[in-house]
Amino acid sequence: TLSGREFSEFLGVPYAQPPKRFEPPLKAGKWNGTRIATVLGSKCGQFQPPDYFLGSEDCLVLNVHTPVLNFSLNEHVTLLPVLVFFHGGSFQNGGFWESFGPEYLMEQDLVYVAVNYRLGALGFLSTGDGLVSGNNGLKDQ
Repeated sequence: TLSGREFSEFLGVPYAQPPKRFEPPLKAGKWNGTRIATVLGSKCGQFQPPDYFLGSEDCLVLNVHTPVLNFSLNEHVTLLPVLVFFHGGSFQNGGFWESFGPEYLMEQDLVYVAVNYRLGALGFLSTGDGLVSGNNGLKDQ
């Protein structure tokens, strides 16, 4: 942090299966063993002016930041408040990589969770006939 306080971060943690285009999200599967959570997940696909696509459709991940927790299983643990951050961008662009950095928030005793969700047509297109129900970016949340 700005004052030198240490914190832990768990990056790119999937909260849903890689999405199928224009379909609602499906719960993430379980994994065995240790999961490496040291790299940011992909940016959710979005169009950037004038004419290129940035990101990936496989982007339904969380970044979790906590104060360094040192405790044993026999100790009483004080629960911390959780701040969940959904980035702005008019449902068209942005992502947690542009959010307020944890360096500021980790000055406080809290758990900070930044969420990626589908954007633009990949997250909100509806055909109006039930074939593509729409608002999957909100369903991701």
